[in-house]
Amino acid sequence: MDHRQHSASFNIADFLQSKFHPTFTPNRKKLTLKVDTRGYQPEELTVRLLDDSLLVQGKKASSSSKTSDSKQFSQSIRLPDGIDKCNVTSQVMDDGMLFIEIPLINSSMYR
Repeated sequence: MDHRQHSASFNIADFLQSKFHPTFTPNRKKLTLKVDTRGYQPEELTVRLLDDSLLVQGKKASSSSKTSDSKQFSQSIRLPDGIDKCNVTSQVMDDGMLFIEIPLINSSMYR
């Protein structure tokens, strides 16, 4: 397998060790990502695909009316080639983790 096509723009080793905890489903048909979003409600989260990157943002307004402070975060990760960008799904689980599932177009690339 020729890895040179990804070397300049995508590093699979860095990707697999990222904060998003990427894994492939056992059948290699989907890529799954997890983001710790404890402390945020689903409506306070935004998941976006921007070109070849996935952006997850959370913004929680302060519960105190005396301050305009807000709690927020933003994390992004460059995604590999061969994903189905039109069928990305995300769900906040009961434990507060955001679970993102991305179908693979060519699952044989990741065997």
